[in-house]
Amino acid sequence: MNRRRLLAGIGALTAGTMPLWLQEAWGAAGAVPGLLTAQSSARAAGRPLLIIVAPADRSWERTERWGPLLNYADERVMARLGQCEAVCADPQAVEEVFSVTGAPWLWLVPPGGAPVAADIDPVVEPPPVDPLLDAKAKLSEWQAINAELAGLSPGCMTAASRAETAGTLHEIGALLADRDTSMLAEASGALEEIYARLEAAITCAGVPASGLAIRLEAASSITIDPDPGVTQQIRLINLYIDALSAAVERAVGAALGPLPADIAPLQERGVALYRAKAPVNSRWGHDSGCGVSYEQPDGSLKAEQPGIRCGMGHVPARAARFLEYYVG
Repeated sequence: MNRRRLLAGIGALTAGTMPLWLQEAWGAAGAVPGLLTAQSSARAAGRPLLIIVAPADRSWERTERWGPLLNYADERVMARLGQCEAVCADPQAVEEVFSVTGAPWLWLVPPGGAPVAADIDPVVEPPPVDPLLDAKAKLSEWQAINAELAGLSPGCMTAASRAETAGTLHEIGALLADRDTSMLAEASGALEEIYARLEAAITCAGVPASGLAIRLEAASSITIDPDPGVTQQIRLINLYIDALSAAVERAVGAALGPLPADIAPLQERGVALYRAKAPVNSRWGHDSGCGVSYEQPDGSLKAEQPGIRCGMGHVPARAARFLEYYVG
């Protein structure tokens, strides 16, 4: 069950009309005013306009994919987004403003050019895996990284810290091998500390350890939740992050060419505009699994119908902060 869709439907039915916050934010004109504003900003800055498309019949599917991308995309993707002005709009608004039809995952409007549609490669849901065995395999990779750091940069982690890391990973692996879930909540906190420790050592080591950074990131999505459904959600989220990242790279790269050697300023712009804030015509929400809150302009959170869904399911951390946008 899509709990956020259910919540939105309840709100619309009880109000008998468009929810009040939508009326206040966008008024009766829908997404067109925000789209025109973003178009004007893009033209003035000489930047492409990236339109995140929100079809009315699939808006929740799309928003639950774009949110993790904007929150967890790598430096290159955030730099690509930093090269653009981004806006959310439904196909009807895009047609009204640009006279193009269709509902791709995104439109890219180059400076002075016509909109170009971009879709993601098909995402095939992976076959289910045993979450405990999957976590154990990834813990083995962490063990290998911990051991290899000793040879690459002995000064970046003390011998005592390395031994403690190895011992803790071994203990957690033993719990998983025995399918003992009694201590898994406590183990989650230990894993966060170990990840930070390994990441700091890799950063300290610099270029010689760059390959370890890639391996650590690849094995970082460890879930030790024994519920196979949770593991499957996380794996699917990561596949969509990869697919959307590739689509953004293709679309923006085709319009602007290669990224500059120093991507830090563009990355910072992308993070500031589309992660710290939300693209035009959208807002960031937080799903605790018990209620939904939305980020306000002053940085605070405002709860909407909190507590009515407690016990209806688990929300993976990578999906807890979601992008919600208006669909005309």
